[in-house]
Amino acid sequence: MHKLRGMGLLAAVLVAAGFEVLVPANAAEVITGTDVREMRSDAGRRYQIFTARPLQPAPAEGYAVIYVLDANIMFGTMVDAARSFARRPYGRPTLVVGIGYPPDLDPVKERSFDLTPSLTADPPADAGTGGAEDFLDFIERRLKPDIAARFPVDPANETLFGHSYGGLFTLYALVNEPAAFDNFVAASPSIWFEGRLLQKANVRGRLGPKLRATQAVPRVLITAGEFEQVADPSLPVPAGRGATPEVLKERAQVDNGREFVAFLDDDDIWIDDPLAEHVAVLQAHPDAAAVFSQGYLADEHLNPVYGPFPKPPLPQGDAFIWSLGTTLPMGAAVYRRSALEAVGGFDESLTSAEDNDIQLRLTARFDLFGIERSTVLWRQHPHRNVAYTAWRAHFAPFDRMMARNTRLPARVRVSARQRLRAHLQHRGWSAAYAVTQAGQWLADGDLAESGKFLWGAVYASPLHALLRIRAFWTTLARWGYTVAVRRLRRTAFASTTQSR
Repeated sequence: MHKLRGMGLLAAVLVAAGFEVLVPANAAEVITGTDVREMRSDAGRRYQIFTARPLQPAPAEGYAVIYVLDANIMFGTMVDAARSFARRPYGRPTLVVGIGYPPDLDPVKERSFDLTPSLTADPPADAGTGGAEDFLDFIERRLKPDIAARFPVDPANETLFGHSYGGLFTLYALVNEPAAFDNFVAASPSIWFEGRLLQKANVRGRLGPKLRATQAVPRVLITAGEFEQVADPSLPVPAGRGATPEVLKERAQVDNGREFVAFLDDDDIWIDDPLAEHVAVLQAHPDAAAVFSQGYLADEHLNPVYGPFPKPPLPQGDAFIWSLGTTLPMGAAVYRRSALEAVGGFDESLTSAEDNDIQLRLTARFDLFGIERSTVLWRQHPHRNVAYTAWRAHFAPFDRMMARNTRLPARVRVSARQRLRAHLQHRGWSAAYAVTQAGQWLADGDLAESGKFLWGAVYASPLHALLRIRAFWTTLARWGYTVAVRRLRRTAFASTTQSR
């Protein structure tokens, strides 16, 4: 999951979001630098738009912008948080745009319609819902151009923030228009709505193709509170008010949030909380740069399909040679900040597929400790397939480190035999992963990308390892059969056309 710019601001907002303070009708008089006006959508729906200009002048690139849903209760809190953040040395002046409703309308009724999706021809099960498509259209085609015309804004730093139904709408916007915003913040999203509509593969499966088509790289933050799935024992729910323990359990806010994050990342869903054990090992070994545990590759339904990985024995100290042949599971690792800083931190000029570069630089100077316990599921979702070019880039750090002219730190001694063995081990694992990608692209009907990965498996793997990867041969047979069938169909179609 990508980090959000201005995380300090967003953290402050999420802490404060529990205090629902109604924005007064005269907000322009109460909050300095604020104006309130009414806009209408093409469908005639009325919205009250709150805008709070930063107290600082606009930077050269323009103001960052946060669009806040449910502005009737969220706007004041967001403005306070944004202005507090802007005063910090690393802060940035941010324009806050709130989308709410005029005083003569019922905001509960209006938001229930605007913030909920309906993606079928059938009327939604909940009456008075299902207007998200038109609402998103209003924001994109009417509101955002209007704001850009009235204020100097940075089009590369726009955030959408929503809570509850607003969080649901934020994820709906992400799935359908991932290039609409740079940051999507969904606080306590109501993913349970309409039978967990946003979890259905034919709905959120749109995201992958749209990301590839737009080349958008949105940052996403999803949050949920501890007591949104189980009742808070220190805060009894009054009769007839609030969600009962049964409703909390059925809605499964925490589980739904974790599952959606796993869908977005394909990885990093914790089986349990590993931090305490990791930190204890790190504290016990002052020379260690990182502590990691094992995990499983899982299918889209989080069923383990391969693992645990890495295979034991795991390193307990010097791990450079081990790192040459094995990928450190990033999502199951805890790093020592001083060690990261000592090797220069992450090289942001590299592609994400080259992030093993940091592993090799760390283990060349520091110790590494592994815990033989599985704590992570890496979810391999068919709609989030890795592009072949990114997969090939994965080899770059290893190839650079394996080159004969590489100058290694004094503590590292690697014989030619050790380099060769590590090299073959790493490429064998990479070939197995390439085969899984080939199968997923084939299932999506993309023969070209599937064929690239099949060739990639041949490129990566030692011959003896490839012979033992049964899935390679079955996938290759399916690929060849599909190619032959498509060619026969084209030939038959061409013959029919000529005969006519």
